[in-house]
Amino acid sequence: KHQLKSLPHLLHFEVECGCGKMIKRIKRTLSLSVRAALYMLVLIAVFFLDIIKGKFFNRKPEESINGPLSSLLFFNMSFGSEAIRNSIYYPRDVEYPLVINRLNARKDNIVLDIGSGRSLPPFYLVKEGAKVCCLDLDENFMLLKDYAYKHGFENYVANKRLNIEIGDARNLPFPDNYFDRVYAISTIEHIPNDGDICAVKEIARVLKPEGIAVLTVDCLSDYLEEWQRVSFFSGYQYEKEISDQSSKSSGKEENPYSFFIRFYDKKSMNERLIIPSQLKLVESGFYGERFNIRHYFNPGVNKFIERFFYWSQPLVSALFYKKLKETDELKNFFGIIGYIVLKK
Repeated sequence: KHQLKSLPHLLHFEVECGCGKMIKRIKRTLSLSVRAALYMLVLIAVFFLDIIKGKFFNRKPEESINGPLSSLLFFNMSFGSEAIRNSIYYPRDVEYPLVINRLNARKDNIVLDIGSGRSLPPFYLVKEGAKVCCLDLDENFMLLKDYAYKHGFENYVANKRLNIEIGDARNLPFPDNYFDRVYAISTIEHIPNDGDICAVKEIARVLKPEGIAVLTVDCLSDYLEEWQRVSFFSGYQYEKEISDQSSKSSGKEENPYSFFIRFYDKKSMNERLIIPSQLKLVESGFYGERFNIRHYFNPGVNKFIERFFYWSQPLVSALFYKKLKETDELKNFFGIIGYIVLKK
């Protein structure tokens, strides 16, 4: 009798739970649909922006990063809803296409990505026919293999066209003259002490004759190195014991993570990267923006932008980042990205 009396309440509870789950599912679907539509609008806008800049501003095709960016955005869609929810991070919208453009990897080239993390270029290059080795210091990096399997790259892993390895840029676990192409995107500047100098020497060692290396680094008008504290996990850190000590000494619980960063200027890029490598300099330069927009897209800085405008990063970077002229003063720009292209 007691169970019969409780039955209507149980049915009502189950109906409410079922409706709640269905409403949540509908909300997620609508949210994803809106994000997908915005993503497509950004892709189309970046594509046409590249055409406009080329036609009306007489920009050379080899200087284009918006063209390769639109290709990357289109390729990124193959990763499904995860890629649409998480747009390419603001400075990477410059660095990814810049590196892919300057790398000029050919079919069956053996390519090394140093400090890969879970980034887009290795997958893009593999799809284009290259053999890519992803290298990182973090042992959790091996989870990238699961990510590759999840998104349909299991054959590339099985056929050794996409290799995932643990290693240190200061002592690369590869023989001399092994790679046709080597690149490091915003990695070298995070190695403390003279780690950056050791890394470029190692890059030169493993690079084949006529091989090409492309590096991107963060820059300022004056050379600076420091341990920074942030509220978000920024990846595995070299010299982790120093990083942990820096975290404890600060005592700021709201920013529990610390990492090392070195900001290069024109002089230090030459002295710490180009000269020690003993490679031929093909090209070097800088990209920057007049307004410090990059700051507001950093995780945890502005929750409103992070929630409602994260999808706009590729278009905003395409609009505001510009290639600096040799006569431009770095102190007049923000979010500066330096790059060097080297050849053996």
